[in-house]
Amino acid sequence: MSPFSLAGIIIVQTALICYSIAIISEQRKRMITKGIVTFLALGVLLDITATTFMILGSSLGGSLPTSPEHCWLPWHREISKLTRFTDSFHPDRIEQAK
Repeated sequence: MSPFSLAGIIIVQTALICYSIAIISEQRKRMITKGIVTFLALGVLLDITATTFMILGSSLGGSLPTSPEHCWLPWHREISKLTRFTDSFHPDRIEQAK
């Protein structure tokens, strides 16, 4: 299993814990507090992060544009640089280099 996928699994489980804490607290207090909103927001951020890691760890992670001239948005250029960097650590590529 890819290290990115493994990190994504751990992060998504942490997001689920944050969601659980927020919902259980809300149900017990019968009101929404700043702490509950914080745990919900943290859960959403962790969910987005986990999804990103899982995409990078999947076979689809390499399907993003890999050359900056094929990118149509500025942030796509950054993603393509990250994709090329992370692809260099893929086990298949390391074996090919030997």
